[in-house]
Amino acid sequence: MKGVFRTSVDKADFKYTLIIITALLFFVGAVYLSTNVMVENRYQKAVARLKEEKWEEAALILSHMPNHKDGEILKRYALARDEMEFKSQPELVETGYVTVLRLLYEIPDHYQGDFKEDIDRLKVLVLAKREQAIKEGAVQPHFLYFDDSSVQKVYAVRLGDKDLFYERSYLVPNFEVLD
Repeated sequence: MKGVFRTSVDKADFKYTLIIITALLFFVGAVYLSTNVMVENRYQKAVARLKEEKWEEAALILSHMPNHKDGEILKRYALARDEMEFKSQPELVETGYVTVLRLLYEIPDHYQGDFKEDIDRLKVLVLAKREQAIKEGAVQPHFLYFDDSSVQKVYAVRLGDKDLFYERSYLVPNFEVLD
């Protein structure tokens, strides 16, 4: 049995092990760095699409990338703007602006990103349009309902100098007005 287990390490084995570990660390670092660069480039492309008011393209880019910075919030904003732009006014009034309001209210109130003012202006605009539809009798004034039984809410947590955004589902009751 003598010689089966080696107890000493010669210099050649140590040198090859060191080279392999160094190469592996370099490879993992390069992949990590290039992945982060690609994600950041896609995020910047989505922000550029938002600034160009290309809502559908921005939402598509943001939906196909991992949670990066405030991407989930911007995705909801882009979807809300897309809904406002491409649905006809009668369709929006008919649904009581529910889809748009749902998307906007899934954005945290304490969001402080670059598009905060735009999001706030859109909320005010949609609520004003809904109020006008209520005054005209096109929308029931008693309640704001959601189409299905769950709502996604985005939360933001600050960890050091980074913001972490995550989603949580809630069940929402459907209210009915009894006369």
